[in-house]
Amino acid sequence: MLSCRNLLIYLSPEVQKKLIPLFHYSLNPGGILFLGSAETLGGFASLFPPVNARAKWFRRSESALAPEPVEFPASFTEPGPARTEPPQAPKPPASLQSLADQLVLQRYSPPSALVNDKGDILYISGKTGRYLEPAEEKAN
Repeated sequence: MLSCRNLLIYLSPEVQKKLIPLFHYSLNPGGILFLGSAETLGGFASLFPPVNARAKWFRRSESALAPEPVEFPASFTEPGPARTEPPQAPKPPASLQSLADQLVLQRYSPPSALVNDKGDILYISGKTGRYLEPAEEKAN
């Protein structure tokens, strides 16, 4: 069963036209699609004959005709403008050792602040409120 109650009404018609065939592909044979009272199948009624039209229950059909190929979009949004700068390499995943170090530091080390030779705060670790209250403006 796929319940899509009151979801489609918030999507553009173009996105709806992509989703309904995906719903058909995703459901097992004889599967049920449940829509909201204000939703329709649009031009895809042949994919889902009604079980109970008033309740908006539809059964996945096993049509003899091959449907159009299902589009599997990576995203349902339009691609943004082309990037001019090269993409940055992804960060390597944190190692188990670095995660353990962070956990130990957070739990057992005292609150601290790292400052440079000019007194500028570079890094704060832990809750320093008992000892240090940073100003609300730009940290320095």
